[in-house]
Amino acid sequence: MRSPEAWTEAYSKEGHKSFRPATIDGGAGGWWVDHTGHFSGIWQDTYYNSPTDFYFYSPVQGEIVEWGEMKGAASSDNHVSVLREIQKHGGTSYDKLDHQELLDVYNKFLDTWNFRLAFPTAEQLFLSIGRRAYETWGQFMENVRLCEGNDMAAISGWESTAMENHSGLVDNFRDYKADPKAISSSLLPVRPVAKQCQLVVALGDEATFDIYPLNDSHMETILQATTSKTS
Repeated sequence: MRSPEAWTEAYSKEGHKSFRPATIDGGAGGWWVDHTGHFSGIWQDTYYNSPTDFYFYSPVQGEIVEWGEMKGAASSDNHVSVLREIQKHGGTSYDKLDHQELLDVYNKFLDTWNFRLAFPTAEQLFLSIGRRAYETWGQFMENVRLCEGNDMAAISGWESTAMENHSGLVDNFRDYKADPKAISSSLLPVRPVAKQCQLVVALGDEATFDIYPLNDSHMETILQATTSKTS
């Protein structure tokens, strides 16, 4: 699954190492790390199937378990917002032309395919894309917390590239791409979670959820959840 690994504890001369590639079941010399820097696009049913079958589930108990650059949701920059910030800070930037050209392409796309009814402005489209990405990240962070074997996770930050910063949670000005509540709420210390096995069910079928009481507060807490349905 990965190359042999080696690491050293702080203030220690002893090296920990594995002599063979680790597997999903461990064998990483004490610190199991998986760098999953590829993208999902959007949340899919296959990312959660059961309490022991979901993305970021680990059966490893005897080692530190770390998910590196996590598999996340790619999203466009809000090019309108970036250009607005560039103008506010002097009007010049190494990537100004790139953002302007990309904005022009998005505007042409909305006009060509008559999507202005759904997204009257390109910025509304960018915010919608960002919302979808943040909701997917929120689902992934829930998954990480569901597994008792997980110890840490590193989510994407940003890339100061001249082209679209598609992997970042924020843009090059460190501004959010949408309301970050979808991510922050998934990280609340105490949180009841209902993981859906399907996002969409056929008419008449039952929707199945697995219920988890997440509590990282080190305090005894009684969680109460209510459900509702709309038609």
